[in-house]
Amino acid sequence: MELADGGAWSDASLLRDDVLGAYRTALHKRFPGAPIVPSMSAYGTDSVYTRAAGIPSYGVAGMWGYIGEPMGIHGLNERIPVKAFHDHIDISEEMIRELAR
Repeated sequence: MELADGGAWSDASLLRDDVLGAYRTALHKRFPGAPIVPSMSAYGTDSVYTRAAGIPSYGVAGMWGYIGEPMGIHGLNERIPVKAFHDHIDISEEMIRELAR
């Protein structure tokens, strides 16, 4: 489906138990008991095209803050802690491996 301005549109993907469960397992290995709060991103991604083609698509945020580590989101000094970057890679890899079984 195309929007009047030429942009794409698609319905949100339904939240699946297997996807949420794989994320919960991977996340809680590193951050036991951390709450998981599904949300919608207010920015555009390529997922609009995969969802429009009938492929469920999800994003997983990996921007954790740590006490004593400065973060500069969308500022002149944009950065995340190195540990947050590596934790996100580990969590994503574990989640993908679980879903691929």
